[in-house]
Amino acid sequence: MEITIFLKGILIGLFVSLPVGPISVLGVRRILLRGPFYGMMTGFGAATADAVYCFIAAFGLTFIADLLIRFNFEFNVFGGIFLLLFGFKIFFSKMPQQVVVSDELPATGSRGLKRTFLTSFIIAFTNPIMILSFLGIFAALGINAISGSLWHVLILVAGVFGGAAGFWFLFSQLINKVRTRFTLESLHRVNMISGLVLGLFGIGLILVVVLE
Repeated sequence: MEITIFLKGILIGLFVSLPVGPISVLGVRRILLRGPFYGMMTGFGAATADAVYCFIAAFGLTFIADLLIRFNFEFNVFGGIFLLLFGFKIFFSKMPQQVVVSDELPATGSRGLKRTFLTSFIIAFTNPIMILSFLGIFAALGINAISGSLWHVLILVAGVFGGAAGFWFLFSQLINKVRTRFTLESLHRVNMISGLVLGLFGIGLILVVVLE
């Protein structure tokens, strides 16, 4: 049974990672400008947020789920403002003097990777409706009954994180293959477009909750 739960978790992790959104845009930008390590850390931040929501939904922590859904408006407004400001920062950020094609981390790589992880975690975590998404997926896959077993829930969460992390590892390697084809001018356009799209995502997120 454990292996079945784990495999279902991997499937869920892959599924929730596929939709195109702000994390995908941010990940592509970071891979092209800074390398696959930054793309993977972007994905790992989102995967961690998914794993947290998966745990809450699967373990039946209804008081936390209710609290997050109750403050959905505040979460979404915060997430929208964060995306808007982050997109603004990216749009006007300075480009490097040369295209970085090496996969080696710079001297400040550790600190930069932590910041990369944290920003993507915040963006992914400020969407508490993900709990409802997980509940729907659990019902579709017939795994609602595991909520009474902490061990089975942890196996499922590990599978979700593994599936999402695996997706981002492969995605980062794929995008990294085309990095050398980008010039400074094209990277500058990618930077501006990424900032613009992230800002639009932020505005859209705020408008959705305000107009509800």
